[in-house]
Amino acid sequence: MTQSPACNGDEPLFINAATMRTVQWSMQMTRSCQQGWIGQHKNFREGDLRGGEPLQSLKDAFDPRDDASEIIVNFRLNFSGTVLIPVVALTTLNCFMECPDLSFGREIMEHIQTRWALAADPDIPVEVFRRRAAQRRAVLVAQALSFLFDGGLLLLYAINGTTTFATVALYLTAGFASTLTALVFSELHFNDRFKDHYLTIPNQVANTTIQLVSIYLWPEVGYYFVCVIFIVVGLGSLRMTTWQTGIIWTYATLGLTVLFLLNGDSIAMPMKGGAEHALALLAFASALARCASAGLYGSTLRGELYKSRNKLKKANARIAELANTDELTGTFNRRRILEKLDEEIKRAHRTGRPLSVAIIDLDHFKNINDSHGHPAGDEVLRSFVLSIAANIRDVDWLGRYGGEEFLLLLTETSLEHAVRTVDRLRNIFAYAIWPDIAQDLVVTFSAGVSGMRQGDTADRLVARADQALYKAKIKRNIVVAD
Repeated sequence: MTQSPACNGDEPLFINAATMRTVQWSMQMTRSCQQGWIGQHKNFREGDLRGGEPLQSLKDAFDPRDDASEIIVNFRLNFSGTVLIPVVALTTLNCFMECPDLSFGREIMEHIQTRWALAADPDIPVEVFRRRAAQRRAVLVAQALSFLFDGGLLLLYAINGTTTFATVALYLTAGFASTLTALVFSELHFNDRFKDHYLTIPNQVANTTIQLVSIYLWPEVGYYFVCVIFIVVGLGSLRMTTWQTGIIWTYATLGLTVLFLLNGDSIAMPMKGGAEHALALLAFASALARCASAGLYGSTLRGELYKSRNKLKKANARIAELANTDELTGTFNRRRILEKLDEEIKRAHRTGRPLSVAIIDLDHFKNINDSHGHPAGDEVLRSFVLSIAANIRDVDWLGRYGGEEFLLLLTETSLEHAVRTVDRLRNIFAYAIWPDIAQDLVVTFSAGVSGMRQGDTADRLVARADQALYKAKIKRNIVVAD
């Protein structure tokens, strides 16, 4: 602890070390502003404030290993309440007032807020914290405008003599104090420490309490504060869970019950003259408008949720497509074609119908890559898939097994018919022409075919087809059955 000099005979003020370092840092930053270091970016761009290599950005000026940065990062844990927050606020204000380039002051504030956000939860990206803060800021601005409108209506009642001007001042003070407190906590990212980063329950309790106290203090216009309670709970329910809504409803109901028991006779809706009739109409109209806006907001949220759900469905479909599709050829990849094989084997065992598979390997494919380049080889693979897909049934399945090898599933097809089918495909592909690669290029394939037997598994069926392919590769451009 550091003891400050006593002032005017008062008791000495004790300030902890963190606070003292922050005060020193604040003074240094102010001097830097006055010397033009920050405003003119002179020493900031040419050399570190700590002395050293030139800085590329403001973040380089704050090193977590330095005392000053350590205070910025952790001062929410170290602050002594009435000292640190004003110091940082005054330092930031000095930067704005003393520096010609205000963007630099904003950069300082953004950097400090980033540190606070990371202290709240380092696993969440800073962009998420900033988006949350912007959302909360919009809600609090709307809340402040609502209090301002309420204050304006109360002012009209005060001018009419229904209530006093002190009512207006105290009500606005309470409302703006509540909103400002919520804003400070939001900007400090204190809210982000909780699952409900809007802190809905505390905010609802604070606003409901303001209305309940207002009913007790100024019952002559108490009806209006009751209307506001409906608005507060109605708007809050858009974001609250069932149990949160139950808590706020219970709190508001108990509060109104106590007030009605204590001074229910004096809670009034003034209707003595034309002016008060107009003000009552305005009060109810504004309450209906704000309730309607809550409904519109809920409808907007549902619309956004519907759009987000559709986007999510499309994204999931795209992910599933990428997970099941070979990127080059557009056919099934190895994982998906083997899954399909398992499905067809189960179905064949269940129905007793035949199933055949063929492993197809393009002959001398390496020579095509070596002679004409890999783009030509890719074109051959794509053309092969198109050729096969155009000449098989919809119930047959083709997938890339690996490299230039493909696995063809022929459902409800005996081994004999499968051999004829694959041989027909071989003849069709052998007569394909390749004008974009070479006029004299001829591409063929060899294939091994196997038919499912009683008690066969996918591994056994594919293994027999692979053995048949090995025999076919000896002569090439032929189809061999196991």
